[in-house]
Amino acid sequence: MKKHYWTGLSLGVTALAVLVAVRNPSDGQDGSGPRLTRAGELARAVEADRLEGDRLYAQGRFEDARKRYENILRAHAAVRDSEALDEIAAVRLRLGYAEAKTIGYEAARETFLETERSYDGLDRSGAAFGGVRDQAAYQAAVCLLADGKREEGIAALSKLFETYPESPLAHAAHRRLVTMDPENREVYDSMLEQASNKRQAAARRSLAMCGPKAIRNLAKSLGASSPSLKDLMEICSTTDDGTTMAGMLRGLASCGLNGEGYLLNRKDFGEMKTPAIQLLDSHYVVVLAVHPREVRVYDPLLDTEATHELPPIDDSEFEANIILVSKTSNAPPSKP
Repeated sequence: MKKHYWTGLSLGVTALAVLVAVRNPSDGQDGSGPRLTRAGELARAVEADRLEGDRLYAQGRFEDARKRYENILRAHAAVRDSEALDEIAAVRLRLGYAEAKTIGYEAARETFLETERSYDGLDRSGAAFGGVRDQAAYQAAVCLLADGKREEGIAALSKLFETYPESPLAHAAHRRLVTMDPENREVYDSMLEQASNKRQAAARRSLAMCGPKAIRNLAKSLGASSPSLKDLMEICSTTDDGTTMAGMLRGLASCGLNGEGYLLNRKDFGEMKTPAIQLLDSHYVVVLAVHPREVRVYDPLLDTEATHELPPIDDSEFEANIILVSKTSNAPPSKP
């Protein structure tokens, strides 16, 4: 089987892919991942507690799981860190499931609605189940149906298309709607089509923003200040088609950074100064570190860091479009 290495030719993610937020579970545990901050450690602690509740739930001990989730929420009521708040939101969703199994669908629905209202995390979205808010809204609608409130449930599922048109859960909502209300299938088909179009447009916009996002990430890692994302997109002349190399250089200059474009072979890639920006097809990523056999990369599209295996040093087909970056003498310091 042919091995898939990191190259300068293809990212391996389609331009219209629904955004996926994936955290490598080994990050920070084996020395290869980023160093955990105190906030990161807090998120891991909440996750560990949640997994204990999940174990109880999987064993059918729903009441014990419910109490476990409630205890976690009480213990971390003062949490304000966005990463930890994502784990708190996951606990709230699990609590809703456990309440549906124990004290009733109305209590579960209230928990899901409160999760949707109060969520203040990183707002990441997964390809299958979307983000926290749309998951919570969908589950709240399902609780109405499970409680025998058909008309209210249909209305809540229909509202999902208006409130979260970019959610992948639109497909699940559509299936439920046409099953319960087949006479209005044409209406629901139209709602799904509109939602799919908006989701694809959002994916294109997100891909187009990868250049300015890469610049902001790199500037932060170098201790330089950067304009807002909106201003940076204007400076870079970013369009729905993305950002040109010339636009990237203007954006770097606005951060007090000098950029120079190169086409590097495998050997030079391994020796280049990092962080740097790499262009993969029409997508920019930040090369954080290069090791003899691996490269660590920040992907603005996924908002994640990941380690990829590099091809052998003598690979003659390897080419990488790179912007090497250095600070200028008038680089503004980053804000604390």
